[in-house]
Amino acid sequence: MDNGSGVAHLVPAFDVIYFKDKRSEAICHVIYGVRDTTGDMVMPSYPNLINSQIANVLNFINEFKGFQSKFFIESEIEIARQECDTAK
Repeated sequence: MDNGSGVAHLVPAFDVIYFKDKRSEAICHVIYGVRDTTGDMVMPSYPNLINSQIANVLNFINEFKGFQSKFFIESEIEIARQECDTAK
């Protein structure tokens, strides 16, 4: 997990698609957690993180994995947070 590869059946790997095409989904996963593909385990949620903390986590993964996507910014996190809330 230190390398962002995920933990089997617990924390999903963040693939490049989340940083280029599914950015809001990546943000929602960090805030509200997500079930694994088997439905047996849940990635923990972190709703108390502030927008800058979420951006920092995702930007770290982006850089560490060499995805070369644009950086997440606080305003993007806020918009996604509101979208996550209405989708629930």
